[in-house]
Amino acid sequence: MKTRIRKTASLLAVAGAATLLLGTAGSANAASAPASQAGTKAVSQPAAGWEFFDDYWTYDGCEAEGYRGKERGEWLDFQCRPSAIDWNLWVLRP
Repeated sequence: MKTRIRKTASLLAVAGAATLLLGTAGSANAASAPASQAGTKAVSQPAAGWEFFDDYWTYDGCEAEGYRGKERGEWLDFQCRPSAIDWNLWVLRP
């Protein structure tokens, strides 16, 4: 039971820290964004041609799916990029 409480407390601490970081970064980006971009969500994206495929809780899960898709010929290359709470799989389709 104590392990479950510790895990829950750890998850809440991480979520709180992520919220704090995102809130701080979001307010800085909003202040410096031009009026034409007001209200748009700032997302870190790879260069043109890359598309978001899915998100995964772990880097290993993201990487495994990236290699599976590459072996099946679904995409030429992939990137696992961190987000606030998980890993995003970006793919470059043929």
